[in-house]
Amino acid sequence: MATRLPISNQATINLRLDSGLKASLLALAEAENLTASELVRELLDKHVRATKELTLRAEIRRELDLIAQSEDEEEVMRWIEDVAASDDE
Repeated sequence: MATRLPISNQATINLRLDSGLKASLLALAEAENLTASELVRELLDKHVRATKELTLRAEIRRELDLIAQSEDEEEVMRWIEDVAASDDE
């Protein structure tokens, strides 16, 4: 369900759409009992969240690969302690 933002948190963006895409958007919004704006906000929010999650997962994989490649256990432990200390700040 789309949530309405307080007016102070809203911004405006203008889009140019193919007329067929606009008709599809309006029909889908109506079928979901949403305004076109609510549907677009919901879709954009999902896309942004998914992109952020993919980016975070890629960073985690990269860091785990670096740890796995390290042959120095003390270096790995220092890295883990540094990361844990920065999370506490």
